[in-house]
Amino acid sequence: MKKFARKKEDKGLQNCNLFLLVRFNTFFIKYHRGVFMLLSDLKVGEKSSIININLPVREQIRLYDLGLINGTNIQTILEHNGIKAYLFRNTLMAIRNKDAKNIIVEDIYD
Repeated sequence: MKKFARKKEDKGLQNCNLFLLVRFNTFFIKYHRGVFMLLSDLKVGEKSSIININLPVREQIRLYDLGLINGTNIQTILEHNGIKAYLFRNTLMAIRNKDAKNIIVEDIYD
């Protein structure tokens, strides 16, 4: 994952350190600290909503079949040795951090 900070000369942004451009393979998304993050960045007990899954097609289809699609609410339940357990749609599933780094989520504020 490569991060590119915006130039400080940009007059539209006063707090330019809050805005980053994140590159995932072939597409770019706008990243604002505290709004979008990676699934692997969630701490135990935090809730979020799936925005995008950027995995190989075979793995994407497997997650879609299990119900992990865009807009799904997900919560981190347990963390151990680079693997986290997530709860979504009454399903508890373990996902490796290397795979969770390719899933973009949005914070849910209760």
